[in-house]
Amino acid sequence: MKKKLKEENILEELERLRKENKRLENNLRVMADIMRGVLENIRVIQTSINNIYRIMSPILKQGGNGGEDRDKDRPD
Repeated sequence: MKKKLKEENILEELERLRKENKRLENNLRVMADIMRGVLENIRVIQTSINNIYRIMSPILKQGGNGGEDRDKDRPD
């Protein structure tokens, strides 16, 4: 009688652990999908920043004198 009860408890515990394992696997898949999405967003942001820098570089180089030319036309 005790042996049968012990076997039932072991089987119940195994089933509980199997369900927990399944739940954790699903959570891991969801987290992996989220991390892939985050990584893709980082790549998009990086590309955007690179594009902005590429567009702004010539403009920044032209204005590299710190605005000194504008000050020459001002009266003291």
